[in-house]
Amino acid sequence: EIRDFLCRTSILDRFNSQLSNATLGISDSSRILQRLEDTNLFLIPLDDERHWYRYHHLFADFLEMCLQEDHCHQISALHLRAADWFEQNGYISEALSHLVAAQDYSNAARLIELNAKGTLERSELAKLREWVAALPEEYIHDRPRLWIYYVWALRLGGSKFEVVESEIRGIEESLNKFSEKHLPLKIGDFYPQPEDEIRNLNAHLFALHAFQGVYSENFPRVFDMAEKAKSYHPDEKFVWSSLEFALGWAYRFSGELEPAHQAFVKSSAISREAGNIYMAVSTVCRAAYGQVLMGRLHQAEQTFLEAVKLASDKSVKKYPVAGYAFAYLGGIYHEWNDLKAARRYALEGIQLCERVGYIMDQVVGYVYLSRICLAQWDLIGAQEACQSAQELSQLMEDYKYVQRWVEDCQVRLWIAQEKDDSLINWVQSSDLKINGTPDFKRDIDHIILAKALVAVGMDYPTSSYLDDALLLLSKLYALAESAKWNGKTIEILVLQALALHSSGDTPEALNALEKALILAKPGGYIRTFVDQGQPIAELLQLAISKEISPIYSRRLLRIHESERQTRKEENKEALASTLVEPLSKRELEVLKMLASDLSGPEIARELSVALSTVRYHTNNIYRKLSVHNRRQAVLRANELDLL
Repeated sequence: EIRDFLCRTSILDRFNSQLSNATLGISDSSRILQRLEDTNLFLIPLDDERHWYRYHHLFADFLEMCLQEDHCHQISALHLRAADWFEQNGYISEALSHLVAAQDYSNAARLIELNAKGTLERSELAKLREWVAALPEEYIHDRPRLWIYYVWALRLGGSKFEVVESEIRGIEESLNKFSEKHLPLKIGDFYPQPEDEIRNLNAHLFALHAFQGVYSENFPRVFDMAEKAKSYHPDEKFVWSSLEFALGWAYRFSGELEPAHQAFVKSSAISREAGNIYMAVSTVCRAAYGQVLMGRLHQAEQTFLEAVKLASDKSVKKYPVAGYAFAYLGGIYHEWNDLKAARRYALEGIQLCERVGYIMDQVVGYVYLSRICLAQWDLIGAQEACQSAQELSQLMEDYKYVQRWVEDCQVRLWIAQEKDDSLINWVQSSDLKINGTPDFKRDIDHIILAKALVAVGMDYPTSSYLDDALLLLSKLYALAESAKWNGKTIEILVLQALALHSSGDTPEALNALEKALILAKPGGYIRTFVDQGQPIAELLQLAISKEISPIYSRRLLRIHESERQTRKEENKEALASTLVEPLSKRELEVLKMLASDLSGPEIARELSVALSTVRYHTNNIYRKLSVHNRRQAVLRANELDLL
C-alpha cells in the first residue's frame, strides 16, 4: 500500500491529502501521510501546518522510475486527475503542467485561453509566454483569442518587431478563414456571436498595430491604427486602455508631454475600472516618467509611489509590474543623492521586472544601478551593471530606444574611466551626428552625443570638440525649452556651462549655470551637477562669489567636496597598499612640473636633465600611480596630496 502510494504520487511536485485522494482515486490519503510522517519516512513538509508535502528530488526521480515499471498504463490518467483537481482549486500553472504531461493539449489550450487575459492583467507576461510555448502551434492557431493574448504578451514584453508582425499577420489570415467559412469561434467552453467576436478581435489587432507603431517609431501609424481600432467599438476595456497607452507614448515621443500625460491618466482610469492591474500601473509609471522629463521630481516620486500602491494586493504582496515604478524611483533617489534608497529601489525594480518579462525596464533598472555605482565610485559595479543592461538590450536589438539608454550608460562609464579613445571612437561611429536634427524620439537622444563631445573637448580644449558640442547644445536647448522638458533642459545647460567654461567664456558659462540652478532647485537636483566632478566645482565656486543661487550652489559644492575628500582617503589607502615603492624625491619634482603648463622639453631644461630622463621618471610616476597619462597623474596626485 505504501509503495503504491509513493509511486503514484511521484508525478506531483507537491501534494496534500485532498490532492492525493483525487489523483489516486482513494479516500484515506490523510491516514497514509500521517503514517509516513510518524515514521519519519520520505516526506518533506512545505509549511508549518504540515498541509503540503513533497519528496526529496532524488527520491522523487527514483519513484518515477518505479512508476514507469509498475504503473506506466496509469500515468496519463494520474496526470489528468491531478490537473482536474488543480484547476478546480485555482492552481492554474500546476494544472497546465499536468495537462501537458498527459499531452491533453486541447484542454491545456482551453485553460490557458480562459486565464490569458487575467494573467496579462496581473503583469505575468513571462508566465503566459511560458504556458503558450508548451503547446503545439496548431492548438494556438485554432483559438484566435488565445493567440491574440499571446501576441499581446510578446509585444508588451518587448519581443522583436518582426516576430510580433508575423504573428499579427497569422491571426489576420486565420480570422479571414473563419469569416469566409462562417466557422464558430469558441472561447473556453462557450461560443459568442461570431460577428461580435470578429469585431472585438479586429479591434485587438488594430490596437496591436498601434503598439507596433510605437515600437517602430512610426507615430502617424499609431494615431491611424488607434482610430481604426476605436471604429470597431470594442466591448473590452483592455483594448480601450491599450489604445490610450499607445497614444500616450506617441504624444510623448512627439514632444507633447501634457497630451501624453492625459492619455496615460485616461488609460489608467479605464484599467482600474476593469481591474487590469498591469495596464493601470504601467500607465501611471509612464505618466510619472513624463513628470521626470518635465523636471518635477517630487511629483514624479508621489506618482510612482501611487503606482506601487496600485500594484500591491491586500496582503501587501506586490505584482511584478511594481518593478516599473521601483526602477524609476531608483533614478529619482540617485538624483537626490540618497544612494542607499536608490540602490534598494533599483535592485527590487530589476528583480520584479524580470518576473514581468519586460526587458526595457530591466535595462532602465541596470542603467540607474550603474549610475548609483558611479556615484559611489564603484567602477567595477558600474561596469557590471552596464554590461547587464547591454546584454539584455540585445534581446530588443531592433528597438532604438533601449539602445540609447545603454549608450548613455556606456558614455557615462567611459567618462568616469577617463577613456577618451573609447569616447572618440563612439562619437565617430555613432548614428547620432552633430549636424543631425534632434527631436523628442528617445528622450532627445542627441544629449548623449553632446555629453561625449564635452567630455573629450575638456581634455583637448584646442580641438573642435567643444565648438561642435556648443553648436549641438544650442539646438538641444531650443528644442527642450520650447516643449518645457525642464529635466532635459537642466542637463543641457550644465553641459553648456562646462563647455563654455573650458572654451574660456566664463561669463556665458555662469549664465548657463544660473539658468540650470534656477530650473533644478524646485526638483532638488544634485547628481546632474555633482557627477561632473572638479570642473563643475570650479564653476560653483565662481557662482557663489557672484551670488548666483548661493545657498543651492554651496550645498552642491559641499556634497562635491565631501565626496572628493572621501575618495581621496580611499585612494590613499588603496595606493598605500598597492605601491611597490613610494615616489622618489626626483619623481616628486617631475610630478609637480607635470602639474604645471610646462612641456616635456621645458621640464628637462628646468631640471637640467635630458628629455629621455624626464620620460623615464614620467613613466615611473604613471606606473606607481596606476594611471596612463599626464592629466590622470595630476588628478591622482591632487587626490593624494602629493603636490
